[in-house]
Amino acid sequence: MLPSLASIRPDPDVGRWWPLWCWRCYSLSYRPYERKFRPAPRRHQKKRIRSPGTWDHYSLSVDGRRMFLYSGEVHPFRLPSPSLWPDVLEKMKAAGFTAVTAYFDWGYASPAPGVYDFSGVRNVDEFLADAAAAGLYVIARPGPYINAEVDGGGFPGWLARMAGTPRTSDPRYLQYGKEWLNHIDPIIARHQLTNGTGSVIATQVENEIYDSDTADGQNYMATGRPNAR
Repeated sequence: MLPSLASIRPDPDVGRWWPLWCWRCYSLSYRPYERKFRPAPRRHQKKRIRSPGTWDHYSLSVDGRRMFLYSGEVHPFRLPSPSLWPDVLEKMKAAGFTAVTAYFDWGYASPAPGVYDFSGVRNVDEFLADAAAAGLYVIARPGPYINAEVDGGGFPGWLARMAGTPRTSDPRYLQYGKEWLNHIDPIIARHQLTNGTGSVIATQVENEIYDSDTADGQNYMATGRPNAR
């Protein structure tokens, strides 16, 4: 039979040494994590990379050195408070991530045809600078279509009123898609790792397109690559 709680008496020696034992456990277990996960210092990439990034079936290589990209997602339009971006990015770095992947929402920046706003909560320059300052590489995903479980896959609402078939080589659609890329791509390019002006290591052309094996799908993807380059 198990003893009742009333019959259990504390050992006076245990009570005497318990505070010291707790402190010892704290010292042994907490300090290594404190050193490991201390927020990274804010820093910008200043050194120009001597050779462009390459890749094979093993890994990416930067400046002739193999590297492993361990990336998580942060979408600035889902955190419309630029003052909080450094905090989130530095926590990612402290958690062991080496990169951040970010969608840039066309509809979030374009309320009307030909109108683009990259100020305030839409300041892509600031977000990319914060990522570099946190010591994270960036994989940019500007679309035009991003999916990302957002309305219209990131297409602006006004696009639905326009002629043309989205995500095809229809020139009526391409003129609008290229207009967006002509605004967002130069911002991304200003933060390229290979220029020594940021930490953007890669950019994605389109997203989740399923007819890339068709003739029209290949033509459509081919129109996006020159903008990215």
